[in-house]
Amino acid sequence: MASQQKKTTLAWGSRLAPGVKDAVIDLIIEERNHSAPTIQAKLKEQDEEHMLRHSGNRKFLAFPSLSAIERGIRIYRPKDAGEYWKPENEESREDARSILDVHGAMVTRLLDEGKPPNLEALTNQWAEWILCAYKLAPGLKFYCVYLLARLFYIRDLGNLDPKPLDMLLAMAPWRNMEASDKYRQAVEAGHLPPVPQSEWLELEILRDQATLKPIDLNAFAEFTEDSSEESGSQVEVKE
Repeated sequence: MASQQKKTTLAWGSRLAPGVKDAVIDLIIEERNHSAPTIQAKLKEQDEEHMLRHSGNRKFLAFPSLSAIERGIRIYRPKDAGEYWKPENEESREDARSILDVHGAMVTRLLDEGKPPNLEALTNQWAEWILCAYKLAPGLKFYCVYLLARLFYIRDLGNLDPKPLDMLLAMAPWRNMEASDKYRQAVEAGHLPPVPQSEWLELEILRDQATLKPIDLNAFAEFTEDSSEESGSQVEVKE
């Protein structure tokens, strides 16, 4: 019975349009009270805004059904979100400062994108994921640490296989370009399993190593869709 439940959990989002699964998870993470209709409406708002900015190109080729979003909420929203984290309760002031730095980088990115941050998001559980990511990835920039913590979030709540993320941590592709190339080539060759929902972290690492300008996540959605010139109909995908 347990194995059947794990198979169902892992299958969530497998038929969603490219980029949609990440967007749904982010909306679940950023606001714990978002309902499925609210998330669906926000996806459509993002799509309309993207079309205005990118000459009519769609961000999403299809929208998830309400039942698919509700399944995502059941998986990725903790039943007990936990109490709001307080820095004074952290045993180490240095650890508290690290958590605040990472959280601040995420808030700054949201503000830069014109999105109001959720002031209740930093729970004890989130602080634990952030600190774990920070200590396991020394040298990783603060916003990338947040993206790594997000992968812990997705892995733990989604009951995913821990090995892909463990191998990412072991290979540490953020250390330098050589390490990044070796990890990417190993994944492309099928020697290492890819980490689900890790594309944004990997692209941020490449950006930092190539000293490029900050990426436009809306433009990146087009990249992941591999359809920057396509425009599809708005279809609901059943899960």
